[in-house]
Amino acid sequence: MGDDETPTWWQEHHAFLQQCAEGGEVDAGPPFSPQLLDLLADVERTFAVTGADTPPWPDPHLGPDGQDIPVREEEYSRCLDPGKHRILAARAEAWALVLVAKGWAEREEIADSAALSWLTDPLVTTHRTTVLRPHRPRRAGRRP
Repeated sequence: MGDDETPTWWQEHHAFLQQCAEGGEVDAGPPFSPQLLDLLADVERTFAVTGADTPPWPDPHLGPDGQDIPVREEEYSRCLDPGKHRILAARAEAWALVLVAKGWAEREEIADSAALSWLTDPLVTTHRTTVLRPHRPRRAGRRP
């Protein structure tokens, strides 16, 4: 949790799933596994570092009373503060660092985005591309 002890979305959702499971509701799905909770906590701690210089991005559709505010149609075509999206790169970097540190992925920096066959134009011009490739540990007795 952060300094203000506000639960993260995943802590709230996990608590909800636990309540559902205790109440016998099966449609909600099982509570999160301890491994997933550990992974999310690791990413949150890492994001505290990678996102330290990004401004917070409060939900513009959450009223002061905690109730949802409807989204207006014209909101879909505007971006009043493009700099606030830096938080997405910081969050992605936190995930990359954690997955590589756990040995679950290998990181590859791509200088020429034209080398990425799945990147289609005219989305955006990339200034940096990081590809994470899943890392599978070798099983005993298998050839490399």
